[in-house]
Amino acid sequence: MKKRRFRVLAVIAVLFVLTNPQMLIGFKGGGGASPFAGALVLVTNWADDTVSLVDLEQEKELSTIKVGAKPYDVKVDPDGRFAYVTNSAASDVSVIDIQAMLESTKIPTGLSPRDIQLSKDGKWAVTANSGDGTISKIDIPARKELFKVKVGSIPYGVAFSNDEKLALITNWGENTLSVVDLAAQKEIKRITIGSLPYTVVVPEGQKFAAVSSFGSHSILKVNLDTLEVASTLPVGRSPWGLASSGNGKIMAAANFSSNEISVLDAVNFSEKMRVKLNTTSGPSASAGLAAKAKNVASNMEGTGIVFSDLANNTISALDVTTGKITNTIKVGKAPYGIAFLPRKK
Repeated sequence: MKKRRFRVLAVIAVLFVLTNPQMLIGFKGGGGASPFAGALVLVTNWADDTVSLVDLEQEKELSTIKVGAKPYDVKVDPDGRFAYVTNSAASDVSVIDIQAMLESTKIPTGLSPRDIQLSKDGKWAVTANSGDGTISKIDIPARKELFKVKVGSIPYGVAFSNDEKLALITNWGENTLSVVDLAAQKEIKRITIGSLPYTVVVPEGQKFAAVSSFGSHSILKVNLDTLEVASTLPVGRSPWGLASSGNGKIMAAANFSSNEISVLDAVNFSEKMRVKLNTTSGPSASAGLAAKAKNVASNMEGTGIVFSDLANNTISALDVTTGKITNTIKVGKAPYGIAFLPRKK
């Protein structure tokens, strides 16, 4: 009789948990597990000439690394061994040895490089050089520039088509998007793309490029088969940074003037949610100014977004499943670029 009663109670308990998945929150592997568990990011501090290593789970800056003048963007190789930082007040890229936590060398580029994109295998990269209207292709193992290609005026953003044959470059100074054939080493098309285009991404597995149009308050979709603007998605005011999750399902935009983060469904090219930012908040933050979200990064799954706050010299973590900011962490002055380190397998 007692055994039968125990079995009945056990079945009821299992059914209760299955019909109330929120009860799994806090358990390893449960649906409510934090998207930032074990997550590390690198952040460029433009006004400090440093890069911060930040532990999102512990909510603290672990280390700072001295790099070149006015570091802008940062990308990490697939192994998490080296990071590459564009120095916007110079003509080079700093190579960070992540294990040693120091700058190991610099790679020459064009003048004032802004965004950088790494190939999927981490063997080459392209920078958008705002100072001379070019892009540089870099041989990563050789630590050298291979060639430059002339593009439009004041290029800022760079992304690759999924087959990595094309580079897409935003030309902030003339409201265009350059399409560069990397094998032919030449620009093959220039597309009018709205007002003040900053960032461009190509979500994994998708046949379009998304461009943040700061002056048009929207994200523009460019069909990579036709190389034409396919549609326009209004977001908050003055979207600056734009990121895509590693699985290609989620994008996020930092709406600089309206103090918001837009979370976008990349597959359907629609806005899932818009999170309003007030002042910095969270266990590690102090009272601050109204947030000025400048750049964003997403984890692989698209469940967690991190954005840099120019006004408060912080980064904040946004849980996409809840739409809540989970923590805010002080870094250096004028933080901009953000890159997740690959999780340990």
